[in-house]
Order: sequence, then structure tokens, then C-alpha cells
Amino acid sequence: MRQVYALVKRHFKCFFKTQTNFFFALMVPVCSILIYLIFLRSLEQNSVMSLMQQVIQHPSDSLINAAYGLVDAWMLSGIIGLTCITVSLNTCYVVLKDREQGVVKDFASSPIKNRTLIASYMIFNFLVTFVIVMLIYFICIAILACYKVFVITSFLNFLLTVCAIIVGIIVSSLLTFFIINFFSNNDSFNSVIAIFSAGAGFVIGTYMPLSMLSGFAVVSGFLPGTYSVALLRKLFLESQFNNVMATLEGIPEGQQVVEKINSTFTWDVKFCNMNVKPELFWAVLAGFIVLFGLINLIFTNHNMQVRLLGKPQRQKKAKKTA
Repeated sequence: MRQVYALVKRHFKCFFKTQTNFFFALMVPVCSILIYLIFLRSLEQNSVMSLMQQVIQHPSDSLINAAYGLVDAWMLSGIIGLTCITVSLNTCYVVLKDREQGVVKDFASSPIKNRTLIASYMIFNFLVTFVIVMLIYFICIAILACYKVFVITSFLNFLLTVCAIIVGIIVSSLLTFFIINFFSNNDSFNSVIAIFSAGAGFVIGTYMPLSMLSGFAVVSGFLPGTYSVALLRKLFLESQFNNVMATLEGIPEGQQVVEKINSTFTWDVKFCNMNVKPELFWAVLAGFIVLFGLINLIFTNHNMQVRLLGKPQRQKKAKKTA
């Protein structure tokens, strides 16, 4: 444990030595929020307004405000889920920098075991990602509060949301650490980050409903980020749907309005054309953690020995010369 603690502390110093690392990791989700507020918010509001006017020609102001609050919560919760992925990718700077500079080979010549080094990188990745994601979470909560939208309905709801964020970060960190096994420098990986960050938001349903993805919706069901976003949306939107329903009491067309909105701004996920119940989101994410954990345990340890340190190759050469 002392070695892990010392290594994690060392990774933090290397990461924050260049302050722009933290700044750029934070700016990616902040830019997503700004793009939504400046450009996309009005489009989403027009979309939900057209849905309501299909049933009620002149919606009340209270209904409009409740529906707009639901849209804001839907989008911002999706951005938080996407942030778990993008920030985890951006915090791989230290790992790849150590590979470029040959620092991992210095670690190989020390008494530090491969698994200890791998664990330290993963813990560092998780902690940095958690700090940034929680900052984005509170920024989103503050923005929603400015629009008089309150998604934290109880302390239990807050705890469940934090747990959902933690689970999403763990899955993202494990997946990210597997991906970086195929890269040895930051330049090539940064290109992948740019492409992946742009496409992931659409594939996992951050920016648009999964129902609008047609064929790509099948792919979404196999991605852990889809369930992480859906789980956060469920926790964010339950109170907002209640607000919408409260404004529709006594209106005969109320149920139709709710169904129209729910068909678009929802947390539903389909796996091979089968609806995944929200109660199963936790189990699905736990399954991804086990799967990626085993893959990293086997593949990453082997990769550290063969691809980076070359230990088995040296042993084979030693046997041949003997």
C-alpha cells in the first residue's frame, strides 16, 4: 500500500506540474455545457414545445416551464455521463508520458511489481476524473438552480447520483486503461481522444435520444457509457416528470402529453431491440466493471511485461545463450 500511495502521489505531481493538463481536462465538459446553453437549448425547447402543441394547442406557462426544466436536466445529466469518459481519457497523459520518456523501464528495474504500478495509474486516473466530474456536477446543479430546476430531491437521491458517477468513472477508467495499451505516445492518442470525444456523445445518447440513431442504437446497447448516461438521467428526471404531471392535473390530454415527452426525452435503453429496465442499469454496469477488470488484469499486466518492459523476451534470450 505504501508503494501504491507513493506512486499515486508522484502521478499527481507529474499531472499538476503542467497546470494546462487540468485546465484542458476541465474545459472539454465546460465547452459542452456552453454549447448547449448558447446554441442547443433553444432548439431543444422548440422540440419539446412542438411535442406538447401536438396535443395541447396552448400549453400553460407552468407546463412550459416544467417541460423546459425537464429538457435542461435531460441534457446536463447526459453531459455529466459523457464527462466520465472524456476526462478519463484526458488523464492518461501521465501514463503515456512515462512510456515516451522510458520511465516505466526505470520502474521495471526497481522492486515495484507490475500490478502495483498498474494499480497506481488506475487509482490516479479515477481520483482525477472523480474530482473533475464532481466539479461539473455541481456546475450543472448551479445552472439548473438558476433556471429554478431542482433535481436533488433528497439526500438519498444525492447519494445515488454520486454512486452512479463513481460507477461510471470506474467503468470508464478500466476501459480507458485497456485502450491506451495500444498507444505509446500522447500525440497519436490525442488524435483518438478528439475523434472519440466527438462521436461518443452521439452514440451513447448524450446529445440526442437513442431512438433517433436508428441503426446505431443497436451499437449503443453494447456500450457501458449508454447505461451510465441513462442511470444519471433516471436520477435527474424523475422529479422533473413529476413536475410536468403536476401541471397537467385535471387536463384530459395530460397523459398524452407525458407520453409524447417521454418518447423523446427519456432514459430508456434497448439491447438487441429489448427494453432494459432501469432497475438493471446498476447490474449491467457492475457486469462491465467485472469484464473490463478481468481484461485489464490479464491483458494489461502481460502488455506491461512484453510490450513495454520486454521481460519475457530477455528471459528467452538468456535461455538460448545458456
